[in-house]
Amino acid sequence: MSGEDADFTAYLAARWPSLVRTLVLLGLPQPVAEEACLTGLARCREAWRDVRELDDVDAEVHRAVLDACHRGEVEPVALAVPEDPTEAERLRALLERQLAGLTTELREAIVLDRVAGLDRAQVADVLDLPLRTVDRRVADALAALDPELRTADSVRLAAATIDVPPPPYDEVAARVRERRRRRRRVAMAVAVVLVVATGTGVWISTRGAAPAPTVPPLHVVAQRNPVGTAWYAAGRLHLRTVAVDLPGVTDAAAVGESVVYVDQHGTVGIVDGTGARTVIGTAVPGTTVLGSGGDGWAVWLHPEQTGLRIVVWSTITDDVVATLAVPPETRLVALDQSRVFTQADAGVSVWLPTEPGAGLQHVSDHELAAVGYDTEVYQRGRRIQVVRSFAYIVYSRPGIGAVLSGDAYHLLTRRPGPGERGPAYTPLLYDVGDGEPHPTGIAPDERVLDTAFEAGDGLDYFVVEAADRGATAGSGPGALPVLRQCSPVVDEAGSRTCRDVGPVPVEGGQPFFAD
Repeated sequence: MSGEDADFTAYLAARWPSLVRTLVLLGLPQPVAEEACLTGLARCREAWRDVRELDDVDAEVHRAVLDACHRGEVEPVALAVPEDPTEAERLRALLERQLAGLTTELREAIVLDRVAGLDRAQVADVLDLPLRTVDRRVADALAALDPELRTADSVRLAAATIDVPPPPYDEVAARVRERRRRRRRVAMAVAVVLVVATGTGVWISTRGAAPAPTVPPLHVVAQRNPVGTAWYAAGRLHLRTVAVDLPGVTDAAAVGESVVYVDQHGTVGIVDGTGARTVIGTAVPGTTVLGSGGDGWAVWLHPEQTGLRIVVWSTITDDVVATLAVPPETRLVALDQSRVFTQADAGVSVWLPTEPGAGLQHVSDHELAAVGYDTEVYQRGRRIQVVRSFAYIVYSRPGIGAVLSGDAYHLLTRRPGPGERGPAYTPLLYDVGDGEPHPTGIAPDERVLDTAFEAGDGLDYFVVEAADRGATAGSGPGALPVLRQCSPVVDEAGSRTCRDVGPVPVEGGQPFFAD
């Protein structure tokens, strides 16, 4: 047994009983609770090296288990009470009745505090709440419980009567193997699709060997963009001074005053600041395109028979800078300082297209969320880890995904949590230097569909009401999303000045920024 296996096995032996009992006392039938624990623990075991490097292993494991349990979809089941119960069984029956009368918020707080073996700071971390909010919820829950249940010992005594099977070491290992097999099958399926899609086509790497195909001009409307970021909605791309009709775009990125895009058929094109379009290549449909104003580069993934090829195109020379064959599971993450960052099964790699003969260089085993200058942001479960190598700064914060401002001074991410479902989410904004949260300009009852930084660290959003967050934009009964622009300046009261530009049409899909 490897050291990593032994470490996880010891952890599972110690925590399995309290994890199952925690979910049971949150109202889950025990078989469902055990299944949720298995799912969450398998996810953690697969990335155990990363989990061990986080600030708090217990908090991360409990987050993974809670994410897996979907408590709202299961009808709570009361446990049977023996005819002649022991004192502990009597306390458990009383505890279950009284927990059932609490709100979900109070029940989560008191069970995690008294049963899971977490301290208050860890409970706050798991629930992604301020510590003072957790303290208040625990106090409110205790006030609602019978006096004999207000001590930690009485609750633990009651919880201990829940019989838990032995730790399922083999089952967790089997699930990890299955998750890895599924990923390999997906990668193989992608490769097969690419072979079918590309046939016997070969990438022409000789510069100037193939002229750009002739395409009809786009319908262009003189229309000043009300915000500082190019954006796409309802089949129309909005640049700085014009808007162009361009149906079917699935991703776009700014390249100076121009925008590179990929559409639903895999066509890659450049639209300049006047609205003129040039088709420059073919990408795998549904993949990402990257852009860099400093280099004037556009980057995409071209499909080949045996995998993918990264293509770097210069909008300055209107020609290919370089290409590189990569594995079929590769995805593009970032383009920064003439470096292309990719993610694959083996981890994060970087490629320097201007260096003759350069290939992918492995830089990390972790999942990269964003990079800018000397700042790297990694995804670690439901948290992001910020690494500033030049300043010897490393810290983690709650968040899913990341967008860095142009100067890498600020960071936008998505708030994790059981309340964040569907395409809309609550944004979180951090100062990259010290990790301090900043006001976003989004109200508690609002969510966003997409966010972007303007030059100078202003913020742009597509905003919807919280009640509409679960539906695809335009499909629900709520109002249209609103385009909002927020100042980079926070006033003395800790507020950010914002203005709502107006509603955004959503025919054809969700709006997004070309950032």
